Amino acid sequence: MGNLLNTLFRTVLLDDSAYLDWRESPNLFLRGILLILVVSLITSLVAFGRDLATFVKPADMVASEIEAGFDAALEAMQTFMFDMPFWSPDAVDRQEMEKAMEMARDSMQASREMAIQIAKIDAPLPRGISGFLQALGRWLSGALASVSGWIFYGVLVLIFANLLGGGAKLPNFLGMVSLYVVPSLLGLVGAFLGLWTSITFLGPILGLLAFVIGLVAFVWTIVVYVKAVSVATGLDTGKAVLAMIAPPIALFVLGLLIAFLWFIWIAILAGLS
Repeated sequence: MGNLLNTLFRTVLLDDSAYLDWRESPNLFLRGILLILVVSLITSLVAFGRDLATFVKPADMVASEIEAGFDAALEAMQTFMFDMPFWSPDAVDRQEMEKAMEMARDSMQASREMAIQIAKIDAPLPRGISGFLQALGRWLSGALASVSGWIFYGVLVLIFANLLGGGAKLPNFLGMVSLYVVPSLLGLVGAFLGLWTSITFLGPILGLLAFVIGLVAFVWTIVVYVKAVSVATGLDTGKAVLAMIAPPIALFVLGLLIAFLWFIWIAILAGLS
């Protein structure tokens, strides 16, 4: 375990020998899955705790928060429609605006009552147990989504890497690029600092610090991913970067093409009718 942690730490420092040691590890693909799962679960611990605190709240407290939220939304709507300085008395019909506001108020009141009734429905299990299971399910599903994203994006990157002259087997490639999640452990520090941003005199400083830490973690995950692609496929750094950015660009262009073809199809149908 000590050697494994040492290897992972050295990959963050971009130590070439650490990447070679990781590449030669047995069952590299399974190691990658385990690494993605463990790091994803660790980095989402703060979110899990926040969800747990939310889901296990008593029903009356949840109902009170819902009511307060709707009241705040109504007040903001009232301010926007009647008290904003850019509204000119000659430009709007105040009676019409009041009617619209009354309709919106009635609609939101009905929605608020429905939301409060739903919050007070008795669940088959005690609220504490059901809330824990909800938070646990969201925590685990987030980690599984990370694994799915790692595989999907990795397949696309490998396709472009092969087109650029690189070569690697998919399981080994995915196992190598799984190293990108290690720097994201810094995100746990940022998330923890974010819990204290409501403190009056320290909030802005802690919020800025959390943002900087999150930004550093994000940038370094990209750096590690590029390094892993280069080691896995034999590409130089420039081609590894190109292989990494090509998938989102290709997906964006494909989306535009599909949207354009869909627009043409709708226009043809409209012309025929």
